[in-house]
Amino acid sequence: MSILRKMWNKLLGIGYDPGPPAISYRNYRIQRNPYMWLNDQFIWSHRDYSGPGDRRCGTAASIEEAKELIDELEESHGAE
Repeated sequence: MSILRKMWNKLLGIGYDPGPPAISYRNYRIQRNPYMWLNDQFIWSHRDYSGPGDRRCGTAASIEEAKELIDELEESHGAE
C-alpha cells in the first residue's frame, strides 16, 4: 500500500489501528508512531527530553526493541 493511500485511510479512519496505549519504561514513554512516513512502528523519549541534541529519544520496530534500545542508552550513559 502506498504512503499516500495509508495517509488517506488514516484521515478517513479506514483500517487504522492505533495500537496499544503509551507505556512507561525507566522514565521513558513508548508509544505507537503517529508519523507513517517513518518505517518504525514505535517512538520513545525520556520524560525530561529537552529537544535536538538530547539523545534520549528514538524509534523502534517493536516495544521490546524500544526497551532494549533504552537499556543500551541508559547503560552507556551510566558508564560516562
